[in-house]
Amino acid sequence: MSNALVTHMTFNYIGLGQLVTVSGHWDGQAYASSLNFTSSAIYGNIYTYCVDLDNYIHAGDNWDANVLDSQSLSGGLKEAGNILGNAFFQADNADKAAGLQLAMWEAIYDGGATLDLSVGNFKSTGETAAADAWAQTYYAYRTVDAHAVYFQPVAGSGGQGQMTAVPEPATMIGLGTMAVALLKRKRR
Repeated sequence: MSNALVTHMTFNYIGLGQLVTVSGHWDGQAYASSLNFTSSAIYGNIYTYCVDLDNYIHAGDNWDANVLDSQSLSGGLKEAGNILGNAFFQADNADKAAGLQLAMWEAIYDGGATLDLSVGNFKSTGETAAADAWAQTYYAYRTVDAHAVYFQPVAGSGGQGQMTAVPEPATMIGLGTMAVALLKRKRR
């Protein structure tokens, strides 16, 4: 990991989603939702989804994370990256965001050909029927290759694993144009 890009993550607040009760791998209440972070100047203000039920975070928590392409991963994390990479920009309300998060957790902690939130190593209750339906829809993306950014906490820095979408081409062009303008401005 010594050649991995590292960013500093600060958790700001919970975004769209729902509070659910999960059991199996981890037992308790969790937000099946998008999460708002500030990532060091590399990414700025971003929305992510949790890929790590083993570590609990609070607003203001911060840590360093390796920045990885989800396609370099295997198993449930790769499948979660496929789900997120295909569905991130569709998750524009609380039901869809909760469904996206639940589908990702199912891929990571339970797997299988179909999503079933009532049995296995990952179970969930308390979400709306619409969130369940969106989870079913998004889970179908687990085998459709797509890229996502995986923020893997650096060993010893605390934190929680997160994923976000790869910025769309228009955003990348805008960031590139802004970087060129800033470089020109600095040279003057």
